[in-house]
Amino acid sequence: MLTAAQTAGASPATAASLALALAGDPYQWAAPAGSLGETFPRWALGNGWGPTSGVLNLSAVSLTAGEPISEITIAAASSASGQSHWWLGIWGQGLTPAALSADQLTASFPANQAITLNIASTGSGSASAWTPTRTGLHYIGFAMVASGMPNLIGPVSNSNVVITGLNPSLGGASTTGLTGLPGFGSAAITPTTSQLFYAYVS
Repeated sequence: MLTAAQTAGASPATAASLALALAGDPYQWAAPAGSLGETFPRWALGNGWGPTSGVLNLSAVSLTAGEPISEITIAAASSASGQSHWWLGIWGQGLTPAALSADQLTASFPANQAITLNIASTGSGSASAWTPTRTGLHYIGFAMVASGMPNLIGPVSNSNVVITGLNPSLGGASTTGLTGLPGFGSAAITPTTSQLFYAYVS
């Protein structure tokens, strides 16, 4: 287990993320500056893959109770074209939306960039931040409606059914047929595939 002396000079975003490091989080050192949680370490990145238009994709992330989150960042491997809706959000372990960005509509989704969106709403209404009430498993969600879908940066392929069938789910394709932001009252469908993407919150 790490000690306070061993973490001297490190820059966890807050005392809570320092507590995670002291609890044995082995990848805190690799997270982007200011990150409060990332879906997987950047050194585990593989090739880009293309999500399907109108489908919510979820990727697991560990978050800390009491840590206010105001931004979600996703990594784009290629640009989108003909987009009419797209957004990011955070889902709870029960796969119900907890916080969402605004619908970006036709806004640009450029290639080879980290794209950051602000939290715009929670189940309580308009909000600029959302604070988890429990520590542990959550999901970052991405969805887009477009004629030319982008590629997202994912981990080394984990399509083996032995891996994807283990609980808890690491994420995958979820709700289909989306044409706008999901409601806060409806739970998403349980993920069933291995299509994961790199993202982090801050």
